[in-house]
Amino acid sequence: MEQALRDGRDEVVFDGQPVSVRLHVMVHEIVANQLVDDDPAEVLQTARRLLVAGYDRHEVLHMLASVVADQILTVVAGGEGYECELHLASLAALPGSWERRGEQRALRRADLRGRHTARGHRR
Repeated sequence: MEQALRDGRDEVVFDGQPVSVRLHVMVHEIVANQLVDDDPAEVLQTARRLLVAGYDRHEVLHMLASVVADQILTVVAGGEGYECELHLASLAALPGSWERRGEQRALRRADLRGRHTARGHRR
């Protein structure tokens, strides 16, 4: 992401999916502020729970960020706005919801590779 920011790129491809560089950085900043401000308190509690469970700091930040990103995407898609109860429920669902996302990404990558190979293309 750092290089993409320096290069002025708007997005990068990660796991075969386009990722907005600015949105990614913004979500990281939101999570950092939530942790520093301890608001909502469940964010720091969740981070501690995930660290104790053995996840590394970077992955924990991405798990927490996924919850924030889901809220943002819901609002952008025409949702009502920030829903605290949904946010807290999503934090409580970690790491299970994060693990399922990883499995879904792996299946999408395998499907894309399969389609690519079926068309006679090779890497």
